[in-house]
Amino acid sequence: HSRIQQYKELSGAFSKAVIFLRGSESTCASKKQTLINAAAGLAEDLSTGISSNLKREPLNLKAILEEVVLYFTDQIQALNVDIKITCPEKLIFMGDPLFVRMILLNTIGYPLFCMPKKGTMSISATKESGLLHIEITDNRYSLSETGKKYVKTPFDFYVEDHKLQQICLQNRIGYTLSQSEKGESTTKVSFPLELDLKTMTFPYQESASIH
Repeated sequence: HSRIQQYKELSGAFSKAVIFLRGSESTCASKKQTLINAAAGLAEDLSTGISSNLKREPLNLKAILEEVVLYFTDQIQALNVDIKITCPEKLIFMGDPLFVRMILLNTIGYPLFCMPKKGTMSISATKESGLLHIEITDNRYSLSETGKKYVKTPFDFYVEDHKLQQICLQNRIGYTLSQSEKGESTTKVSFPLELDLKTMTFPYQESASIH
């Protein structure tokens, strides 16, 4: 939770910097615009999880999953959502701590804001062929593109699904979102377990749109 809060504070700091620069009269116009553009670009990167210099360090998946779920405690309690996490206690993989949290904040958080009361969500993790597969299944409402515009997502760092998929693919992370005939939505995210991304192949590359 502290790492997520850190991310929030960083984004807020850059936003305030942009506001300050826009109101400052002591900086020449060209330099001011350059600073504004740089700060705005970095703030956008922070808010969407994109980073040009991702770190790679050992991460404990279960600890991160529990942290992300804790972040949405208010929404979970408001809807009385039943969440089950199936993950080994010491499942370790290599990744950027803030970037990984960004992906999970969205894949876990978004369904919580478009599901009925007493909804259900299951989160499971498995290792296979050098990859860590995270599968999130939930009973969110099936929404049209128009309907999605009315979904309120009052949490930090929300990223629209098409952009989230793009971010994952750009960083060689497998991502799909699909819906079963029973109406259950399933999100699958695949992170590399090791540092060598060049040899990794992803079983989930195409994304099925949910309507």
